[in-house]
Amino acid sequence: IAKAFCIGSELTKVLSHGAILPIWARACHFKSIMADSQPLSAVVGRSVVRCVTKPERDSWIAIDLVAFAVRPTHYTLRHYISWDAEALRCWRFEGSNDGIRWEKIMVHDHDAALNSKGAAHTWQINCAAFYSRFRIFQYDLNSNNHLYLALSGFELYGDLKPLVSASPMAGPVPSSDAAVGDVALSGGSPAGASPRFVYSSDFDENGLVYWLGTAGKTQAFQNPCSRGLIEVSCSAIMEDSVGMEALVGREVVRCVTKPMEDAWVGIHFKNHWIRPTHYTLRHYSSWDTEALRSWQLLGSNNGEDWDLLMEHRKDPALNRKGGAHTWTIPPDSPGAGRFYSHFRIFQTDVNSNNHFYLSCSGFEIYGAVMIPSTSLEWDSVPQHKSEHLNVRGVHVTNTGANDNWQTVLAKTPFEVPPNGPFRFHFDILIARAPKTSNSWTFIAGVAPDSFNCTGSKQWLGSQNSWGYIAGTGGKCHAVGRSQPYGARWGASGDVIGCTLDFQAQTLEFFFNGASQGPAFQTFQPPGKRAFAGVSLTGLGSQIVLVSRYDADFSTMPPNAAAAVAPLGSGLWQQSANASLAPAAVPPRVSGVGLPSRVSTRRPSPWDAQVKSQKVKLSEQNMLATNTSTRDNWQVVLSQHVFPPQGKQSFEIEIAQDTDTSNTWRFIVGVGPRNYQPTTAWLGSQKSWGYIAGTGGKCHEVGKSLAYAEQFG
Repeated sequence: IAKAFCIGSELTKVLSHGAILPIWARACHFKSIMADSQPLSAVVGRSVVRCVTKPERDSWIAIDLVAFAVRPTHYTLRHYISWDAEALRCWRFEGSNDGIRWEKIMVHDHDAALNSKGAAHTWQINCAAFYSRFRIFQYDLNSNNHLYLALSGFELYGDLKPLVSASPMAGPVPSSDAAVGDVALSGGSPAGASPRFVYSSDFDENGLVYWLGTAGKTQAFQNPCSRGLIEVSCSAIMEDSVGMEALVGREVVRCVTKPMEDAWVGIHFKNHWIRPTHYTLRHYSSWDTEALRSWQLLGSNNGEDWDLLMEHRKDPALNRKGGAHTWTIPPDSPGAGRFYSHFRIFQTDVNSNNHFYLSCSGFEIYGAVMIPSTSLEWDSVPQHKSEHLNVRGVHVTNTGANDNWQTVLAKTPFEVPPNGPFRFHFDILIARAPKTSNSWTFIAGVAPDSFNCTGSKQWLGSQNSWGYIAGTGGKCHAVGRSQPYGARWGASGDVIGCTLDFQAQTLEFFFNGASQGPAFQTFQPPGKRAFAGVSLTGLGSQIVLVSRYDADFSTMPPNAAAAVAPLGSGLWQQSANASLAPAAVPPRVSGVGLPSRVSTRRPSPWDAQVKSQKVKLSEQNMLATNTSTRDNWQVVLSQHVFPPQGKQSFEIEIAQDTDTSNTWRFIVGVGPRNYQPTTAWLGSQKSWGYIAGTGGKCHEVGKSLAYAEQFG
């Protein structure tokens, strides 16, 4: 059964060889098909029909195999039924494993193989990599010198393998409460249901950790750290302790930190945010004693700024080896009601044996869950993004502007097709909320086509846009003042939802799931098109586009239809693939993205065991950030080892640059197996380097030899 998604069509079902194939079309910002076109599901059908996108530059059609990956040997395309003309001529056949980073498989430059209506052609491919997503990307005019992308058939051949981490739950969350239903997952997850992370008993099968460890209850439990979905850390671990990843395992083992004041253990959900209602801890296996007594449960969204969720003082609940207990998060705690991706158990006093060991062999958590948006991402074109914003997929970070407004809009507009749907919804999460001199701090809302993020008035509420103001709780539209409306918001972990109803002409906002009522009741954007957006002021503030993931989170009103095309969640592919959207690193630090290709292999993470002390790894070890305040060299090597034969290659992306007193700035290169990064740079210790600041090269010498272009 194939699911088809595109702007302007209801969810439809077609038969397609038993494979699950969500299809969507995108044409520049419109991401839409012609009004007289058949649904885009026809691309994977067997009939020759009229299937065509709107005539926009950089049109594309993408096919997501969801539960499978293919190493293609051949692929087939078929022209549509309407005319011999309007056929593809200049396009790229591309592959991806996350729907964001696309690699060229084959380039067609004025290829005339498709020359009559219904005509098909098959091309042979030389490709060594497996991909789960494929895209036809038209980069120039078709045979009639137009930009229509006409296509009525796609087939693929090659080596097929199931994604071992694929899950029927990896798709987009149903967009209406009625569609979700009241599904309890105590015994398993029916396909198509949304999970509910509701506490039943200690270490039941309803928690988020168990859900991730079983790929949505579709596989035997595997530690989610090994799946690349959770990262565990601690203050310092005892030599005779098992690895700290056992904290999110299911076995009772000896897992304990070194005895020091302020000992802690931390859990980072890499692509999930949870508003906790309950959490469970389990004592270790060694002794009944040495159990936690005084500690705090803390929440964060950056691993640096922490909010108190629960305080324990001389709590005797853990009193035997392997003993477990679950606590309810107090509704009046400072962090209650907010969403967090980082959690920390912070020991504030001695344990039950008057020592400072922190012993813990189990952690589980329950509540409402959000994931990165599967429908929207932020735009990076100047009209839709202010100068000082750093956009990376669903993440946007303010890198400057002296507390002046910076605004970003989504790439995809909400657009009403002739027969509906008329209601749309989106959510944003505040990941970082630093201090700012602007009392409004943030504005969430929507903007019309004409909105320009480069002008002097570029906050939501100006230029005939609509906004919900964080610092006042007010609203604004076409005026520079706040009018009374709802609750104040703006803390890290707050989620703001917005429902657009083009038929009722209303905009309604939600604060952490609670409706604030209709904000505007004359909502009539020109052309019935509007873009999701957010305005920021504070330096380092960060916003994420998110989607609800569980059946209990009620930001979506009943029967609201989210009709934007999903970008693909890749939820259970995190262990093998790059993150959906790597978080933008803060200003004043430099970050380097992992190799986007290593030969023809999938991306290989940076090696946490072969790096300098001040290099911080994040996003499944795909992003390396220099956290040192000095300008000394910091080095990290990839986990991948090149074989000793043939020609190999790799690429890196400089994700963020910053000022440094070192004129060489960066060095990219390769190192031998015995390379020690603690006191070295690439070019020393018999390694080889290409120097950014000089364009030179170095090998076993401390000077730059003439080579090529400067970069960095």
